[in-house]
Amino acid sequence: MKTRIQRWGALTAVLALVASGIGVASWADDSTEDQLRKAHEAENQTSQSIAGLEVSLAQLSAESANLSLKVAQAEAKSIEANRALTDAIGDSAAAAEAADNAANSANEAKKELGKVSQALYRDGAASISGVNYLLGSKSFSEANQRARAYKLVGTDANKSVQKFEALQSVADTLRVEAEKKAEAQKKAADEAQAATDAVSAAKAEIDTRSAVIAASREGLIAQLAAQKGTTADIERQLQAEKEAAAAAEAKARQEAIVAAAQQQATRPSNPTPAPAPATPAPTQPSTPAPAPSPAPQPSTPAPAPAAPAPAPAPAPAPEAPPTSSGTGAAILSTAMRYIGVPYVWAGTTPSGWDCIGFVRYIYKQFGVSIGGYTTSVLSVGRRVPYSEARAGDILYWPGHVAISVGNGTNVGAWNESWGTRVGKDSWVGTPTVIRVFD
Repeated sequence: MKTRIQRWGALTAVLALVASGIGVASWADDSTEDQLRKAHEAENQTSQSIAGLEVSLAQLSAESANLSLKVAQAEAKSIEANRALTDAIGDSAAAAEAADNAANSANEAKKELGKVSQALYRDGAASISGVNYLLGSKSFSEANQRARAYKLVGTDANKSVQKFEALQSVADTLRVEAEKKAEAQKKAADEAQAATDAVSAAKAEIDTRSAVIAASREGLIAQLAAQKGTTADIERQLQAEKEAAAAAEAKARQEAIVAAAQQQATRPSNPTPAPAPATPAPTQPSTPAPAPSPAPQPSTPAPAPAAPAPAPAPAPAPEAPPTSSGTGAAILSTAMRYIGVPYVWAGTTPSGWDCIGFVRYIYKQFGVSIGGYTTSVLSVGRRVPYSEARAGDILYWPGHVAISVGNGTNVGAWNESWGTRVGKDSWVGTPTVIRVFD
């Protein structure tokens, strides 16, 4: 009985302790610690998530900047390649003109040679015997005069042959050189086209990636706002402020890259020598015959209408007023007023222009807008066969444009040495012909 009473007493004590809250307090303390621990863990995870989101946003910003930098670098290389193409075109044209001049001089020498008896030169005046001198002569004095005449004719023939051979040799040498320059021009054109294609590819890449970057950025900003308990607008503004300085620095760097390339291109790297006179004096032949008279420097001008010498360049003509007639003749007439205007890379006015700047300016007088690249002319009119080219048509070669004069010639801004002048189409190759006005 006593034992049973003791057991009930112990149970009552336990119940009293429970009722007094000692056990509940212990359990409550355990729950709070757990909650605090979990809260700290959640806070750490949130902090890590916010940092991760901000890093991801920074990476997207860096990727966008790198893509823009890639475009700027591609544009700089394209400018460099197109400048090299301009130089190659000038070199090729100068070499072609020199070869043409030399060939014309050789042809003139050949005509002179044709005036002398080929048989007399072949047999040689010295082989004509005294009997031949006397034949038909009425006196010894007349025979002596004939002998001297034969000798002079033979000497003149010898000089003419030597002159023709020397000039023909120079013409052949210069023609080979012109062909080499033409090959160099073609290579430069291919390299310039590849560089232009690289710019297009870089721009296409940035267009494609920009949309992906923008979508990813917006998603990260929304997550960041949720983590920080703010709004997407607030986080977007904060992110823009963070990126502003880096974006400005990246833009400045990109502009500096392109500006440096433009500045380098503006400087004449390898000025093309003035083309006239372009042919060196032929080497004196080493023969026992009398020395030929010095061969004249080739000076045959380009086919009419001939351009005046490019240096010194005359002052620019007054700006031509718009004309109501859009005929090719009117376009050519306007273009010819500006012969002698200096060549300036990327120039667009009569104070100085490059090839596309010249064509753009002339056609603007007739209400036609043309872009700033040589390829822009390909979309302003219709193409016609070269055999149908006429005055006022636009002529296009890779890296060069001009206005047709007709008869295989054109007027255009060539390079720093030549400025704006008339030249042969063939100096650059067969062009694509664009007709804007029918």
